[in-house]
Amino acid sequence: MWTSHRITIDAEVPVSGLKDKAALIRKVIKAALSEEGVLVPCEINVLLTKDEGIREINVEQRGIDAPTDVLSFPMLELTPGDKPEEAWKDPGT
Repeated sequence: MWTSHRITIDAEVPVSGLKDKAALIRKVIKAALSEEGVLVPCEINVLLTKDEGIREINVEQRGIDAPTDVLSFPMLELTPGDKPEEAWKDPGT
C-alpha cells in the first residue's frame, strides 16, 4: 500500500502548458480530499479528452450515447449520503 495519494493525469488531446496544468489539477484534488477529511491514500485518474473520447467512455460505462463535462467512477460500492467507513477512519486508531 502507498502512503500518499496517487494522482495520474493523461491527455488524449494536445494541451499547452500541460506540466503546469497537471500540477494545478493535483493541487486542487489534494485540497478537495483534505477538505473532505479523507485520511487514507486515494487513487485518482484524470483524463483530458475531446467530446468523442468522453462520449465513448460514457457509452461503455453508463450506456449513454452523449458527451458530458465530467465522468466519475468510484472503485467501491457507495451508498448515497454515506461515507465509506474505512476511508474516513483515522489510521492511528
